Amino acid sequence: MVRPDHWEMTTTTLVGMAVILCNQGRHVKAMEKYQQVLPIYEKEYESDSVKRAELLHHIAVTLKNEGKSKEAMEKYKRCLAIQEKVLGINHATTIMTSDSIEELQR
Repeated sequence: MVRPDHWEMTTTTLVGMAVILCNQGRHVKAMEKYQQVLPIYEKEYESDSVKRAELLHHIAVTLKNEGKSKEAMEKYKRCLAIQEKVLGINHATTIMTSDSIEELQR
């Protein structure tokens, strides 16, 4: 259970753990951590929040590493839509996500 006044610290910790797990090849465990964060972000951040885009990007990378290209593509595209709206098409982060989509399409 996440205390209402500690949700940011908790989600930051969970995302950090998930990134480490993904880098270790423990994708299922990483996804479990991201799934814990997702409902909190959906509650606390607007639908076009950069934080939600970052989480979608992390999830997409994990799905790609699991060989789930179709699911990864969906997350990348949702992430890109937010980034283009909020950051613009020329922002480095937006370009990185666009490049990830192109790479996945190959």
